[in-house]
Amino acid sequence: NFTNILAPQLTVQKSTDDGESFGGVCTLASVPPGPPPAPAPDNAPTSCPDPADFRLQVAGPIVVDRAHEGHPLYIPFIRGGSGPTSQVTPTPPWDLYVAQSLDQGTTWTRHLVAHLGNHNPVNLFPQLSVDRAGNLYFVWSQTQGPGENAAGLLGEQDVYYSYSTNGGTVWAPPINITPSRGKSAIMPWSVAGDAGLIDVVYYQANTGLNSNIAEVDANGNPCDPNDAFATCGGQANPSAWNVMFAASNNALNPGSNFTTPQITDHPMHRGQICTAGLNCDLEGGNRSLLDFFSVDVDHLGAAHVIWADDNNGLGIARPKFTRQLSGSSVFKNQNISLTSSWPITNHAVTDRAGDVFDAEGLPAASCPGMDVLGVSEKQANGLITVSLTLNGPPTAADAATCSTIGGTGGIWAAEFWASGDDGPHNFYVGYRDNPSDTPQQQAEGGTVEGINLLSTTVEFSPVTEGTLGGTCLSGPGVPAVSPTTRCTITVSVSESALGIKPGAGLYSITGVSTYVAGNGTLFRFDGENTEQADAATPFDDKGTGTTATAA
Repeated sequence: NFTNILAPQLTVQKSTDDGESFGGVCTLASVPPGPPPAPAPDNAPTSCPDPADFRLQVAGPIVVDRAHEGHPLYIPFIRGGSGPTSQVTPTPPWDLYVAQSLDQGTTWTRHLVAHLGNHNPVNLFPQLSVDRAGNLYFVWSQTQGPGENAAGLLGEQDVYYSYSTNGGTVWAPPINITPSRGKSAIMPWSVAGDAGLIDVVYYQANTGLNSNIAEVDANGNPCDPNDAFATCGGQANPSAWNVMFAASNNALNPGSNFTTPQITDHPMHRGQICTAGLNCDLEGGNRSLLDFFSVDVDHLGAAHVIWADDNNGLGIARPKFTRQLSGSSVFKNQNISLTSSWPITNHAVTDRAGDVFDAEGLPAASCPGMDVLGVSEKQANGLITVSLTLNGPPTAADAATCSTIGGTGGIWAAEFWASGDDGPHNFYVGYRDNPSDTPQQQAEGGTVEGINLLSTTVEFSPVTEGTLGGTCLSGPGVPAVSPTTRCTITVSVSESALGIKPGAGLYSITGVSTYVAGNGTLFRFDGENTEQADAATPFDDKGTGTTATAA
């Protein structure tokens, strides 16, 4: 019954006053009684990008071609199924499209990118980028089979792209960026630079299991290849996921032509990743990563990538960020050589001076005791020892003054990710000076997995006391040098007391100085709130390789 329902369609709103207001360029149309009308022909200009289209499944964000006069607009989208009820029950065949506007969004036409048949590309959104010559790049992830359910083939997922050199009218055949078998890849995102230069990021598993598979049987096979969300009393999907970076300086070529280094130093997710959107909630699928994943470039053409990481004790996704320090730029004749700005040596890193921020995120130059100038770390004899070089001794009074918005004290520490006795956690080793806490000063280690009462930040939750050393303090809370004298604070903590597996690797070790307001607790919800003052470049310690002996 199609009486008095809204037709699925892509809509768009437009602002002509720098975002002060938006007007409806097109509106949702009701379907009249009777059989649903046929959608508008793809080559017929319409006010909506894709009106009254019962095959419409999902769309990606709008992009602008700044290289050509009139700045054409493009929206990538996916169609599925072959009948008028396809939107309700998505089925093969699957097709990729772009909607194009040559008049600033007033009218739109649609162009076919590729017929995919049974290969389901809703993993998740399709995405489009435009290089500085106006060439288009459409990226997506599609299922490869074998196995089939109502939504199309299951099996491994691979990341593909296609390109167009004539404004989206004609597209190259799909090109597989991840052709190796046994590694599923989903949720790609791209950014383009000069002609033929493109970066693509995506999540990749160490298995060829479809990301939607929740459980596998004793042989590692999906419990039921006809139901992505079935349970069979087996074990959870064992996939470990990492962020991959694919770069090409010859993307306007039928070959793959990509180098694909791994960005993450530890898996950012384990198990199932549901790509069914809100339907995941109905089916019990895991969508804890949500959609926090993208890449962009700076003026050098260096990539900046942000993703979600929920591989921690809370199982809650935390945004993570990295920037490209060397390698190929997406701009021709541009060199990326930034390693000297963030120099990392063996188990240590230095940080530039004068880069402190206050608790509101505003530049604060070189606040006494808050400027991190260097960090080092070592594991030996069951101890983790962290040293932070600061521009002055760490004191609650200086931290409160520098915070500018009611900070009561500070925490100076090195955060890191490691395998714990009960699974992976975000740990820290450091020194606390905060009058609201008992004791006020303490060398300590713990997890960075508490949540403040407003659920806005994760907090430092102490687990064990540590041993204090260095040149900054003659004792807890007692400065040994003047407030502007460069010095070092050192904290040692027992691995076992902290809950880290003996000899485990420590990853993304990041030296930080923070402001604290309120008081911390040992519970999941903390009364304190911390804000970052300064942070150094992360580095890794791959551990001693020591393994625990079973009792």
